[in-house]
Amino acid sequence: NIVKCRPPHNRDPQDAEQQACIGYLQRQIALIQPKMIVCLGRIAATRLISPDFKVTREHGQFIKKGNIYFMGTFHPAALLRNETQKADALSDFQNLREKIKELEKMRDDLNSMNKQVNENKNKLNNHEETLGMNQEALERHDNQNDSMIKEIDAMDEKLKLMEQQINNNKSIKDEEKEFIKNQLQWEIVEET
Repeated sequence: NIVKCRPPHNRDPQDAEQQACIGYLQRQIALIQPKMIVCLGRIAATRLISPDFKVTREHGQFIKKGNIYFMGTFHPAALLRNETQKADALSDFQNLREKIKELEKMRDDLNSMNKQVNENKNKLNNHEETLGMNQEALERHDNQNDSMIKEIDAMDEKLKLMEQQINNNKSIKDEEKEFIKNQLQWEIVEET
């Protein structure tokens, strides 16, 4: 809720009441840093998503603002008054569950790629230490090191692109993610 207490006679909170409480909510959001916020009802949606948000037309849609996905849906009190909206609300929450799974998968893929990049950097560091012991070995392996550095740089660039895609809410199909993952694994295996 936008306000921290119920207005008299269950009326909509007035602008002054909303303004008095919005700072608390903004600080809570800053502290918690949620990935997703679900606005229950018109008041919350018009305050947090868009002043012209229409719950009956725009419910269940995800809008990204900064690093947070917002979704507006029906207020529980409205569902008690109008049972015909319950099916839409249920669908909204089913979509919410799928969106959470999608974001978790993207996070896991990103973490996996980060782990691969770090492992390759460690391999490169270990390799460089070994090469430093012997000048002759260093000259033989210069080309291999250069290619590993390019591979790591390329992987860092791919990682940055994935982070940009996540920030821009570009959905990556499971097949595309699997292909990128396999490609990176084959590149690592081939170079190793």
